[in-house]
Amino acid sequence: MSSVMEKYFKEELLEARTEASVEGRAEGRLETLISLVKDGLLTVGEAAKRLSMSENQFRTFL
Repeated sequence: MSSVMEKYFKEELLEARTEASVEGRAEGRLETLISLVKDGLLTVGEAAKRLSMSENQFRTFL
């Protein structure tokens, strides 16, 4: 494989890993906030605000 192709694939792999990492963190953050709301430690409004979404949008995850 040429060095240009190797560089391209390495860049693509790094980008995919970065995207997966960001998505994983966002998913974890959502799950944590859902848990806090269900435990009564955080209101739906507070959790929604932390995710920059409406209360109705957040409720769809409960």
